[in-house]
Amino acid sequence: TVFAAYRDWLGPLGAKRIRQQAGWAKCEKQLGVYDWAWLDECVDGALAQGVQPWLETNYGNPLYPGGGGSGLGAGLPVSATALAAWDAWVAALVDRYQDRVNEWEVWNEPDNSGGQVTAEAYAAFYIRTAEIIRARQPAARLYALAVTGPSNGPTSYVGRFFTALQTAGKLHLVTAVTAHAYPQNPDTSQSGFLAMRNWVNTTYYPAPSPGIEVRQGESGAPSRFQTDFALANYGWTELTQAKWNARRLLGDLGHDIPSSIFAIIDMLYYGTVWNYKGLLAAAADKSVDHPKDAYFAMRNIFSIFDDRLARITDFTSSSNTAAALRVFGYRQTATGKTIATVWFSGATPTNSNALTPVTLTFGPADLTDPVWVDIRDGTVRSIPAAQWSRNGDTYTFNAIPLYDSPVLIADRSAIPLATPLEEWKRDYFPVPDHDKPAVTGFTADPDADGAINLLEYALAGDPLQSGTGILPVISSVDLSSALELTFFRARPDLTYVVEATSDLVAPTWQTLATNPGAVGAMVTVTDTASIAAGSRFLRLRVTTP
Repeated sequence: TVFAAYRDWLGPLGAKRIRQQAGWAKCEKQLGVYDWAWLDECVDGALAQGVQPWLETNYGNPLYPGGGGSGLGAGLPVSATALAAWDAWVAALVDRYQDRVNEWEVWNEPDNSGGQVTAEAYAAFYIRTAEIIRARQPAARLYALAVTGPSNGPTSYVGRFFTALQTAGKLHLVTAVTAHAYPQNPDTSQSGFLAMRNWVNTTYYPAPSPGIEVRQGESGAPSRFQTDFALANYGWTELTQAKWNARRLLGDLGHDIPSSIFAIIDMLYYGTVWNYKGLLAAAADKSVDHPKDAYFAMRNIFSIFDDRLARITDFTSSSNTAAALRVFGYRQTATGKTIATVWFSGATPTNSNALTPVTLTFGPADLTDPVWVDIRDGTVRSIPAAQWSRNGDTYTFNAIPLYDSPVLIADRSAIPLATPLEEWKRDYFPVPDHDKPAVTGFTADPDADGAINLLEYALAGDPLQSGTGILPVISSVDLSSALELTFFRARPDLTYVVEATSDLVAPTWQTLATNPGAVGAMVTVTDTASIAAGSRFLRLRVTTP
């Protein structure tokens, strides 16, 4: 990938962290000489977007004999010379970035190496790497394993790794375990993560230890058919990708599993093979072709599900459908208001958006003005009073439309509804430009037609299409009549004032009308004075709240 291509899409997405590979072989292309420029761009660029990186130390470096491979499935460095060079690079890496990064993941999918990397070999490699990091950054958070899937038990890869650490007295070097999973149905993998979390903490970090985290460190669906990589050889679409990712994230959240989505943009492997799991579609030159449905679904999720919410641990539900449902409840910590997530979970996401009415009861909850939200596309609808009832802290909703993508039943106050201006920006400008005043600010004029964005917005113009057809028109019936000003009143959130004066040198503007006519219609305002006696001027003044 090219970081600069997707950088400006990171902040608007709303994700809090980004996993970045530090790339030993890319940093050290000459013996003992490190090129940090590319990694500086990634780390500092993410931070500038408000996204905190965690760095993955991998892979090997063929520059050194026995240095391991430089790609997925590669072997570890094994020779004394290569290991010494690895140690030096890790030390230099931490020294350079410890003021900006405090999360480090050691290697990626060591169990996906065709047997080259045993659990015991990885454990020894992990220990040497973790000790270098902690020596330089004592409070560093260290993520172990990044295995291809969750597992547990003494003979599993995970179990053998932890047994080796326990024998060496190095269990304290692990902050969290990361595992990846790509099931066809995204709702089938949480049980494995829960089992691994329970087994690892019971076996190796028993009470009174608080235990360690088990994190879902990589997972995501493609947006089209591909013959390589996880979830290959299936007819994925941008729609099913968005559904899959939303179900995966919210399913993990409902089980208190920290979760990640792979990846921000489509990736080109080996120079010839595309992995289409990106939230952004990549063009042939690795630039952004367009944001996929999944980008907007993830943005909607990130805008709602953050540290302002707490999961309701005693939340229960029942329904009148035999279909498999997932229902989780969350409470806004500031207000106590509820957000419930609901979706059909029994199968791989389909290309149909057909809705099925379901009667659903859940609680404990607190709802005053409930709304129905399709988290995938951002649709928000009021739920009529006749369609729901309350019994204490339990609520019943009749004929609620559900499908195989998450919907929310939430108090309106808990949903960050888009303003008309935000909707207008979304309609006309790419996401990275939304927060750039020079492009989307009210005084900007991106199409250079003399009509600033405030006028384009107020008069239903196209800010990217040059033209003056939207401007108010002044006319008179004949030379002795009063002037009329006609314009299109497009917005309910602006104030439109029609004013008149007879002198432009030292004008005193008289208000003729404030917010005349109806929103969404042509409006004509007639002056109160005749033009027969001399000069007369009219203007339209538009102001924001």
